[in-house]
Amino acid sequence: MTSIRFAIATLCAFLFVTAAPARAEIIEVSYTGTVTLVDTPLAGAFSLGDAVVGQFEFERPAGAPVFDVFNRARYAESLQSFSITVGSYSASATGGNVIVNDDVQAGSLAPVRDGFSASGSQGLSGAPIAGLNLVAMQFSLLSSVLSTLNSFAIPSTAELNALWMTNLADGNTNWLAFAGAEARYSLDSFSVISSIPEPQNYALLLAGLGLLGFAARRRQR
Repeated sequence: MTSIRFAIATLCAFLFVTAAPARAEIIEVSYTGTVTLVDTPLAGAFSLGDAVVGQFEFERPAGAPVFDVFNRARYAESLQSFSITVGSYSASATGGNVIVNDDVQAGSLAPVRDGFSASGSQGLSGAPIAGLNLVAMQFSLLSSVLSTLNSFAIPSTAELNALWMTNLADGNTNWLAFAGAEARYSLDSFSVISSIPEPQNYALLLAGLGLLGFAARRRQR
């Protein structure tokens, strides 16, 4: 009888966990690059050819986007974290925007390219340079073809890889920005490290199994 009760309790816990609302997934991206432009005020801190190493996480799906004047979909709460090292300088952000460009019509203010960018501008951590405060950091993919994305939704890992495979060799859309000056960089490598559900479901499952195990031990005594 005890084993039957335990099996029923386990089934109920499983159904409870699987019936919980689906959580958003967190996509983690890493990349490397090379500095291609340094504004004069930053020349003492950065040099052409400096190595760039970056990593960021963003959430998908996200809420409804806001479209800017360039007809790009801006997701204000999607970016979870962003860290970057340029030469010997390191900086990070705890939030910012994710922007998606999809088949923008000719004649609009935006370039006719599919694209994705992550811009860290919230919770910034990074030392000032030449008296200029850090204001943002950006990673961007801009496709050389027009049909890489099929909507304004935040791209999946497969779509991000497709954007990378068709990415334009342009060092003007990736930057580390200070008040009045920037260091820009081109991309050398890109990878989607992982695509993982948020941990709440795992915590709930483990807690349920722990309670079931505790109850089973008490019954055996």
